[in-house]
Amino acid sequence: MKELINVTTNEQGSKVVDARELWTALEVGREFSKWINKHLIESPYFVENEDYVVFAKNGDNSRRGRPSIEYAITLDTAKKLSMTVNTDRGNEVRNYFLECEKKVNQMTTPSYMIDDPIQRAKTWIKEAEEKKKLEQKIEEDKDKVSFAEQIEVSDNSILIGQFAKIDGRYGQNKLFSILRNKGVLMDTGNRKNEPYQQFMDRGYFEVKETAQEVNGTVYTRRTTMLTGKGQTWLKKCLDKTC
Repeated sequence: MKELINVTTNEQGSKVVDARELWTALEVGREFSKWINKHLIESPYFVENEDYVVFAKNGDNSRRGRPSIEYAITLDTAKKLSMTVNTDRGNEVRNYFLECEKKVNQMTTPSYMIDDPIQRAKTWIKEAEEKKKLEQKIEEDKDKVSFAEQIEVSDNSILIGQFAKIDGRYGQNKLFSILRNKGVLMDTGNRKNEPYQQFMDRGYFEVKETAQEVNGTVYTRRTTMLTGKGQTWLKKCLDKTC
């Protein structure tokens, strides 16, 4: 299968695509920022940190201005975005992602469910190798576990998008807009949608840092989380004035 777009695996094991690569492949002929805002960011059908993640990317020379804002999107999201381009090229890209999904499904089918004896044996060998690698990694990482547990956010913290679904009054994007307009979240720059320090100090928010790998390059992603205290505060805030 000819590789049109690089499909990588993130730290959660999901297949992801660089949105800018998809935009280039689709040949939509409009500015990337306008296209991504219309079809992904402002769309009610996609949720940040579920269907896509946002990260900052420095160029070859990090001193040449601000880092660009990029997006890693799931394979399913990439397929749906391809369907918005009703051209031969859009159809070609969409079919490419369908083939990628088939390959992923074939790779994840357990050996005991495969009828073909040769393929079953190959899959069994691969499963054994992956199990061995996992056991080795667990052994290597066991000393890091206690440190990792210390930096994890508390169990009752949730994404703002999750709160929006639970509360039900506003969609995720609308809720982010409300919090920016109220001066709770920053509205510009690389730290857009992160809380101002005064709201962090009150215990309403936590910012979780994780590593995100895209096309072989590792970036640090910062995600705003609502604490249990913050959820109670935000519900009251939406009922009246913050």
